[in-house]
Parts: sequence; structure tokens; C-alpha cells
Amino acid sequence: MFLSEVDLAIKDLPLATDHQTTLERLHFIKGSALNLGFTELASLCEPNNQDGQAVKPADVEACYLTSKTTFFADPRSA
Repeated sequence: MFLSEVDLAIKDLPLATDHQTTLERLHFIKGSALNLGFTELASLCEPNNQDGQAVKPADVEACYLTSKTTFFADPRSA
């Protein structure tokens, strides 16, 4: 159930119509990512991530899918 909520938040991220909604969705995704041990995804969800670039929804989704695949292959590696 937890992952399905994150799946939905990831899919809804590009649909945000204002900056505040985007920040709220990123905050939710970041918190969820930290709970799952997806540290790379959490870092990517910072409003100005480590590269100083704006968050791109496609990058967030790609990182999430990679993290989730790795998690299911070996939950200890997440």
C-alpha cells in the first residue's frame, strides 16, 4: 500500500498546477523515499537538488523506478 501511494504521487507530480503543490508532492515523495531507504530519490526531491537544478518529474520517476526495482531484487540494498 505504501508503494502504491508513492506511485500515485510520482505520477501526479507533473500535473501540479502551482509551485506550492509541487513542493508538497516532493515533500511527500522525499519522506516516503527516506522511509524506504531510497536516499538518492530523497536527495533528488530537494527543491534545488545537489546539482542546483530544478526538480524534473521525469528524473524523479526514473530514479524511483530504479530504486524500486533494486529494492525488490534485494531489499537490503535500497
